[in-house]
Amino acid sequence: MEHPDWPAFVAAIVADPDDDTARLVAADFLEENGDFVIYMNLGALSSQIPGGKQWLKLDFSKLGKSQGLDLNQLLSGSQLQPTDLLSMLKTEGATVRKVGPAKVDGAAATHYHVTVDLAKALEARGVTSPMLAGVAAQLPTVPEDVWIGKDGLVHRIKLSFGLEQQGRQVRMAMAMDLYDYGAHITIAAPPSSDVFDATQLAQQGLGNAFNQ
Repeated sequence: MEHPDWPAFVAAIVADPDDDTARLVAADFLEENGDFVIYMNLGALSSQIPGGKQWLKLDFSKLGKSQGLDLNQLLSGSQLQPTDLLSMLKTEGATVRKVGPAKVDGAAATHYHVTVDLAKALEARGVTSPMLAGVAAQLPTVPEDVWIGKDGLVHRIKLSFGLEQQGRQVRMAMAMDLYDYGAHITIAAPPSSDVFDATQLAQQGLGNAFNQ
């Protein structure tokens, strides 16, 4: 059954497609007891979270293990400096093309277009997983756009790709701005009373999608 807030959500997007406010999602990515966990506040769609909760929780480590994936291995070496990103991508088989000068939040930057070969990237990290092998078979390459500032740091990343799941085409797009490098921050998980743990539901969904 369609949630009563859904028409208003769609109407807000149709009324101003260039305004991303209605689609904004707040997320905190934490390490809890050795597991990589994300908490998401879905903004305009938060009212659809069961039980009146405000935050959705996903335990990525548990999701990975359910599909034979060691997330710690996948993220190994992820403590690289932001200035190393393009070098790391090239090492893992990606092609990098310089697009030209650009602006990010008014600051000068250089725009690069990157094509990531998923199979080569997984091989470079020594990662094997039936789930990721299935994704790589459907999506051999992932196009990304990266903006590097004069300080040598990554300031913007955009990617967009499509996958076929259960006979339906699913498209994903993501844009991420990075700023305040070096700032000291404190991140804490939301109160458990405000959190709906969707990990088990996500595990079932992954099983249905990749184990057919």
